Formats: sequence, structure tokens, C-alpha cells
Amino acid sequence: MKRIDQYINDKRFVDWVFNPLPELEEYWTKYQIENPMEKKYILLAKELLEQFKTVDKEIADKDEMLMFARILDRIDKEKQKNDRRRYLHYMSAAAFVFILFTVGYWLFYIEPTQKNDFFYEPVLAENVGEETLLVRSNGDQISIDTRESVIEHSSKGELIVDEKILEPTKAEAVDRKKDSRKEKLNHLIVPYGRTSRITLTDGTKVHLNAGSRLLYPEEFIGAVRKVQLVGEGFFEVAHDKEHPFIVETSDIDVRVLGTKFNVSAYATDSRINTVLAEGKVQLETKEFGLFKDKVVLVPGKMAIYNKDNHEVSTQQVDVDNYVMWKDGLMKFNGIDLSSITRKLERFYNITFRFQDPLLGNIRIRGKLDLNESQKEVMTRIEIVTNLKIKSIGENAYEILEK
Repeated sequence: MKRIDQYINDKRFVDWVFNPLPELEEYWTKYQIENPMEKKYILLAKELLEQFKTVDKEIADKDEMLMFARILDRIDKEKQKNDRRRYLHYMSAAAFVFILFTVGYWLFYIEPTQKNDFFYEPVLAENVGEETLLVRSNGDQISIDTRESVIEHSSKGELIVDEKILEPTKAEAVDRKKDSRKEKLNHLIVPYGRTSRITLTDGTKVHLNAGSRLLYPEEFIGAVRKVQLVGEGFFEVAHDKEHPFIVETSDIDVRVLGTKFNVSAYATDSRINTVLAEGKVQLETKEFGLFKDKVVLVPGKMAIYNKDNHEVSTQQVDVDNYVMWKDGLMKFNGIDLSSITRKLERFYNITFRFQDPLLGNIRIRGKLDLNESQKEVMTRIEIVTNLKIKSIGENAYEILEK
């Protein structure tokens, strides 16, 4: 059972209260149905946060204190109905809300930002269509019909897509002369069934897996090099000790100087996995725009961020199991079948259904060449698992016992 302060500390909960996007509304509605005993705590936590819904961003000290007093009054009524321990939890929650508000909550959550919109559009990369889409900073959209696209931003400002140099538009030329010190963001959207490899202007190479999105500047400006990721990407960061490279996801940031690592941060997954191949990276977990914990990884280690309890754990792994997808290979060593089928669904843009859900728990070892046809891949899975895979429609399969 969660306490009220745990809801107030939950980033997705706070976003739901202040910016109830459809996917967040669906998540918390489902959560309340599945956890009916939590409903009263959810309603109280929501009521506490809603005390700070206001049009004005600058509120006088007396107004802040008045709002805080109202919260305490609300909690005092709860005290009359609950024991001392629960009352202390409520007090802790109220104190947290008050402190959060006074240090500038609006800066991180109420201001409409491209960042929040970016991280809470999980369906965009999954349902954008059959072609990879590059949305440029000036609004131009470039559709790329190759299954494995290659994009390069040269140091000269050229954009090269699948070895074809694209001329800059007039608007881009004007913008470059007008304000050359302002970062202009591009948005690369890779749908299911596609992958993409992109080289940024600093020489950093990014391999994007199926169903992923990357927000990045055409030219890095300032003290840090920052990109935003939803989905999975393998990064080969160009070394620059003066300008750290940051991969920002919905819940964690990965900060590096020059290294190779993989980040899997799909919006529909409950975990964010970061695996280090070379060098050293530092993970910073975020709650309410403030950094909470820092974890340093060494090669061969994986950090696992749990979105539900906001905790980070680390473990030693075989790096190849997590990065070979960029070479069109999938290696697994004791991985459950359901995890493998999820990866295949994204890579081939197909769906699987288990006749018996327990079949998804079967753990298998082996390697798949994803450059082979779907039929060949299915046959290999059947051999390894001793199961049968049959087609049940266009791009849909059922897994059952023989």
C-alpha cells in the first residue's frame, strides 16, 4: 500500500494532476481500478496538489502561507480520523508540497515545454507510419523509406540522408545568419519495423532501434551537449571533456564525456536500462525536475531504473545481449520468451499472442540474425523453444505448444 507522500513524489502522478494527457489519464484510471484500496489516498494526494493550480506564476508570501494553512487544515481533519503514524505521513507530504512550491515548481512542471510534450507522446514513434520521419527545426518533414536509414549532419552544416546531400532551405539560411547561437532542434522518429543510424555534428554516432524517437540540435551550442530519447539507442559519444554529453529520458539523465553505451527507455516499459560498453557514465535520476540520486557505471554493468518505485539497481551483464541489435543480431542468454517477442514486435512491426501466457516465461539461449526473413526467424524460435508459431493474420502470430 502506498502512502500519500509517495504519490506526491511520483512524477507521473504530478504530471497527471497538472497536465492530464490521455495516456496518463488511462494509466491512473486503470491503476485505481486495479488498486481500489488506494483510491482514497490518490484523491487526497490529488487534492493537495490541486491547491497549487493557479493562473499567476508569481504568488506573494502571504498567499503561499494561506495555501499552506489550508492544506494543514485539510490534514488536521484527516488526523481526527486516522492514527498518528498516518497523520505524520500527511504532514510529511504537505511539507514536501510546500517546499516544492516555494523553490519554483512552475519552472519544471507548469510551464508548457517541448520536453514534457516530447516524453509523453509514446504513441508517436509507434504509429507514425511505415517510414522513418525526420522533422527539421524549420518544420520541414523528410520521409525516409529505407529499412535501415543513415543520416549525417556534417560539421559544414550539410544534411546527408542515405548518401544523398540535401540542400538547406532558404528559411534555414536566413535563420543561420539571424541567430547562429540558438540551438535548433530536429526530431527523428523511427517507427516499428525500422532502424536508423545518425551522426551528429560533433561526431557522435547514435543507433536508434525500432519504435524510438530522438530530439537533438542541428548544432550543439553551450556548455553541454544534450539530446532527448524515447525508445532505445546505442551511443558512441565523441570525446570532448569541455562539453559533457547528456542523454535525457523521462526519468533519468545519462551524463558522459566520451564512451559507448546503450539506453532502453521505451514509454510503455516499466524499466529504463542503461548498459555501458566502454568508458564511464553517470546516471542522474530525476524527481520534480531536481536530481535525486547519482549512479556511476563501469563497463559491463547495467543500471536498471524502476519507474514504479523510482529506485535504481545495478548488475553485471553480458554487454552483447543488449547492444547487438544495432548490428541486426539478437543474443540472449537465459532471457524469457516474452521479452524476446517484445523486441521482435518492435523490430519487425508485428504482434505475438501466447495461447498460454505461461509459455512466455520459458527461458532460452541463442542468437537470432534479424537480417533474415521473418519466416526464418520464426523457424529458429520454434526449434529453440520446441513450440509452434502460426500466422493468425497480417503481421500477427500465435505461439502455442506443438
